[in-house]
Order: sequence, then C-alpha cells, then structure tokens
Amino acid sequence: LRHFRRILSVARTLARHDALFPLERTGLPRAAPSLIRLFLFAPRNSGAASRRPGERITAALTELGPAFVKLGQALSIRPDILSPQAMVQLQQLCDKVPPFDSAVAMATIREELGVADVSEVFSAITTEPVAAASLGQVYRATLRDGGAEVAVKVQRPNCEPKLRGDIANLKSFSKKLASALPVDYYTVFCEQIGRAHV
Repeated sequence: LRHFRRILSVARTLARHDALFPLERTGLPRAAPSLIRLFLFAPRNSGAASRRPGERITAALTELGPAFVKLGQALSIRPDILSPQAMVQLQQLCDKVPPFDSAVAMATIREELGVADVSEVFSAITTEPVAAASLGQVYRATLRDGGAEVAVKVQRPNCEPKLRGDIANLKSFSKKLASALPVDYYTVFCEQIGRAHV
C-alpha cells in the first residue's frame, strides 16, 4: 500500500507539472496525458502551460527527489526517449540541483558531530553550500583543530530510505511494462539509476 501511494503521488506530481508527454512515445493517444491528469484530480500548475517540455519535466523530477533527479540525469543523454530540447533542459540536473535549507544542514552537522554549535569543530564554515547535488550538498570549512581546509558533505534529509524506495518502484514499474514500451526502460533504470543506490 505504501508503494502504491508513492506511485500515485509521483503520477500526480508529473501530471501537475504537465510532464506526462513522454507517454506519447509509448504509442498512447496524444490526449492521454490530459485524461490521466483528470483521472488523478491533478490540476495543472499555474505557469506550466507556458514552460517548454524540458522545463516541465525538470521541475517535476526535482520536486520528486533524489532518485528522480538521477533518472533525469540518465534521460538527459537518451535521444531515443526525449527530444534534444528536453535533453538540454534535463542536463541542468547534472550541475544545477537546488540546495536544501542550510539551517537543516547545520542541524544535521551538529547532530552527527555531537556538538551544540558547529563552531566547536570548525573555526569557519560557509553559510551557503558551495555545491549541491541530488543526494546532498557541500560546505567549505576550516577545522578548529589544526586549521586544515575541509569539505563538509551533508546528505539531504531522509534521503536514503526515500531513494531506496523510489529506485525499487522504478525498477519494478519499468520491468513490468518492458514488453509494452518501445525503449528498454529496465536497463535505463537498473544500470544507470541503480549506480546511485547508497
């Protein structure tokens, strides 16, 4: 039941962002995405209609979380699945993933290090991440003990269980539909996204 709810949530998110257009490549009628959106009671987000297809699917995958960002990264080099324009937009997921709240990151650092304040360990740490990726983000810091410059990597909140569940769902879904799809999605999901399994 938990997996079904997640799959339904994913479908609604894609529908709200008007990002179901890849279904047209499965041979379904062009009206299928609109009918699915109606069936899921997922009204289109304001502004979605004015966005290009690649922008819509990029926004949807980013909202859905790490496993789907990895999916987008894999799809960004698949011209057999997406148009060149959509591929270019998805490539933003390789180096322009939005960071999560730094206050949450600092709380995670304090908890992991067992300190009341990060200044107990670092004499300096950037207030914002110097890089952000699908699984976490990085801060530049200076150790109080010894003065070494270090990179502090912080995993996104609740990242691992959600990532594991989403990868399992993607694998199962693509495998069951393998015979009905024109592309070997099982290989895409298992070989490319599976590398992100932590």
